[in-house]
Amino acid sequence: MECDKKAMAALLGMPEEKVALDRCSYEAQFPDEIKAWKFIGKTDPALRRYQGNLYYPPSALISLIDLVTELLFRTRFDGLGGLPALVANDSRFRKPVMPENTLLIQVKLLRNYKGRIGIFSGVIADGEGDIVAENISKGTIVSI
Repeated sequence: MECDKKAMAALLGMPEEKVALDRCSYEAQFPDEIKAWKFIGKTDPALRRYQGNLYYPPSALISLIDLVTELLFRTRFDGLGGLPALVANDSRFRKPVMPENTLLIQVKLLRNYKGRIGIFSGVIADGEGDIVAENISKGTIVSI
């Protein structure tokens, strides 16, 4: 299943302009994996300046992985209700992300405990295929 911003916004239950991703791909034969893409333009609101250079900060990379993990929750565990609550356990940042770059965000469900708690692995690669960030997180569904 390929989805654009509009489909992701409907799945996440948020306005389309708040979805930070460009598109995503979820295949039924691999139910524990989802991929999403984001182009980092020079006017991206998350960009920060350090010593005169623009870069995409690590906190924004983790929020991208969290968003893709929530997409996986919504597609994999449809009908559970509530909101996914995620805790990032182990994050590693390999190299800085500069503007004018396309990121591939891939999230996999590593382990599922009784359908309510999951351990997820997230990896972000740049356009050249180099890994720029990795993250292991735990998540569950929280009723509000």
